[in-house]
Amino acid sequence: MAFYNLKNYSKKTKSLTILQKFLRISGEAIPRFCYYQFLPVAGNCRMCLVDVKGSPKPIVACASPYAPSMRINVESPLTQKARESVLEFLLLNHPLDCFICDQGGECDLQENSQKYGSDKSRNFRYMRRAVKNKNLGFIIKTEMNRCIHCEGCTRFYSVMTGKPLLGTLGRGWRTEIDTYFNSFLLSELSGNLADRCPVGYSYI
Repeated sequence: MAFYNLKNYSKKTKSLTILQKFLRISGEAIPRFCYYQFLPVAGNCRMCLVDVKGSPKPIVACASPYAPSMRINVESPLTQKARESVLEFLLLNHPLDCFICDQGGECDLQENSQKYGSDKSRNFRYMRRAVKNKNLGFIIKTEMNRCIHCEGCTRFYSVMTGKPLLGTLGRGWRTEIDTYFNSFLLSELSGNLADRCPVGYSYI
């Protein structure tokens, strides 16, 4: 696919500063897990990588500022390889329970894996990580092994309730989504976390 010149859309996107907002308006679909237009940008899933002419490596579309005359390619071989690698790491620990998952058939991970993922794995002796389910509150139930750490739930709860009780704990292998200080999500808005989750780790 050819590079697109953003200068042609400068009038339409004069007030936009995020590259992915422009790309969505211009009609180019970009895969993503963590990006949501009404929440703060996280840029941690790395699925929205795009190839920018002059850049030595793909850039994150959701967190990159708009620049006049920027030439981009959303489906270059470099971009496709980067997305394939991202999906490989996400699927490394993801359980194969799509047939019983409430998100099955409407799962962003399923759709992106079919479109951008590889048909083989390079890891043959890898021990899958298992995470215990968390009791986050009286509304939400969890299946923590499905979580891909997009942090959509943590940002949603913090913005909508004004209480940053849910967050990412640990680092590396021990990274988990949990509440701080063993607290509970008491807001009735916590039920919306099931809709915000792209993979069905939280459900009602």
